[in-house]
Amino acid sequence: IKLTSWAGREKIDNHAATADTTLNASENDLTFTQLLWDFGKTSAAVRQADLKVDKKSTSVEATRQQVIVEAATAYVNLYRALEVRDYAVRSEQNLMRQFQLEQSRLAAGAGKSSDVQQVQATLSGASARRARMDLVLQQASNRFFNEFGRYPASAAALVKPAIPADLLPANMDEAVKRAMEANPVLANARTDLNVEREAVREERANSLLPKLEFIHDYKRKSDIAGTAGVKTENFSKVQLTWDMDLGFAGRHKVDAAEFGVAKASSDLTDAERNVTERSRNAWQTLDVAKRTKGYLDSQVAAAEKFLDLARKEQQAGKRSLLDVLSGETVLMNAQADAVSAEADILLSAYNLLLVTGKMDEGAVTRVAGK
Repeated sequence: IKLTSWAGREKIDNHAATADTTLNASENDLTFTQLLWDFGKTSAAVRQADLKVDKKSTSVEATRQQVIVEAATAYVNLYRALEVRDYAVRSEQNLMRQFQLEQSRLAAGAGKSSDVQQVQATLSGASARRARMDLVLQQASNRFFNEFGRYPASAAALVKPAIPADLLPANMDEAVKRAMEANPVLANARTDLNVEREAVREERANSLLPKLEFIHDYKRKSDIAGTAGVKTENFSKVQLTWDMDLGFAGRHKVDAAEFGVAKASSDLTDAERNVTERSRNAWQTLDVAKRTKGYLDSQVAAAEKFLDLARKEQQAGKRSLLDVLSGETVLMNAQADAVSAEADILLSAYNLLLVTGKMDEGAVTRVAGK
């Protein structure tokens, strides 16, 4: 709808027998235009807008899942750092007792200098490991604060997360299939391609095809053209408008839009390959983390058996206390490695859920043993 109004003083000098006129003229024009058909231009524009809304929604979901993973990663890494550092401290303390024991034996004439040096060297390595874990713990705490805006009330406040095994794909092929169906990055790439296709339809209708409109004009004239009084006009019509450019600019605009489709299609292919690679890597990383945890559990079991036998042999006088203390150190280091490997399984599982577009709060709020 378009409204045009004007008013003014109109004076007409008639160079004839007719008398001159001076009137206060005014006119109000109202034009109503209704598009009947534009060969798909408006429909394509509407579909583009809907697709862009869908893309924003998908981007929000992708961001939400990414934030969940980052927060969960900070939590798991802090839990791991606390557990592994505890083993590192206990190992260092155990070796310190070994070192003191060997020094006492040497002073009493029952020990060997080589044993003292061996324990001292091992103790130095344990101290270095504990120092590294101090740094890892500090960095993990800083990351936790970055994500949650606070430090945990205490180490005991951190509970051991459970692996969301029921949410994970059963094999690599299923992981790839899930990712191709629900990965937000891939969904946005598909949306971009559809947007470009609609842009071609819109440009083709705009540049190469006509539009059909219904137009109704209403005019109210007062004291115009030297004629006193009010005059009204009503006019309705159906109008076809077709802009024809002999320079073929419209055809070139459509071609340019089609290049946009080609680019979006290429981007989609790249996205599909990237998501396939990421999902395969995520699955393989999880699989290796599980197998590594199995090997380390076997190592822990073997170290426990050795320590149990060593203690019995030491009581029977067949093995030295140094061997027992060394066995305890090996066991604690193996337990620390197993704890770290379990954290790797959790983080690998979270990353796999992220790649497949299935990450949510329920995957990271589970507590082990419940």
